[in-house]
Amino acid sequence: MEHPAYGLLRPVTDTASVLLCENPGLMTLDGTNTWV
Repeated sequence: MEHPAYGLLRPVTDTASVLLCENPGLMTLDGTNTWV
């Protein structure tokens, strides 16, 4: 996995995953995290 891993659903627990959107900026740093 390369950093940042845009568009890759990454499991965090058995019931939660995180997706990083490709919108880097001053307020979002590498991008917006969306939890699923």
